[in-house]
Amino acid sequence: MLNAILSIAMLSAFLLLYGAWKRWRREGVSQQMWLMVAAALVVFANVAIWVVPNDKGIHWRLARLINADWFAQRPEGAGAID
Repeated sequence: MLNAILSIAMLSAFLLLYGAWKRWRREGVSQQMWLMVAAALVVFANVAIWVVPNDKGIHWRLARLINADWFAQRPEGAGAID
C-alpha cells in the first residue's frame, strides 16, 4: 500500500512539473507556474524522506510502521522530541 502511495505522489509531482512547463510555454512566467514547481519539489522531498535509509541502512519511518519493537530500540536522539 505504501508503494502505491509513493508512486502516486511521484506521478503527481511529475504532472505538476509538466503542467508548469505547459503554462510557461503558453503564458510565460507566472506566479502559478512557480507555485506548481514549488509543490512538485515539496512532494519530491517528502518521498525522499520516506525512502532514503539512515546511516544503518534502515528506513526508520518504514521500520516504525512495520515493527513497533524497533522503534523502542532506535539510536539515541533519532526522532526524539525534546
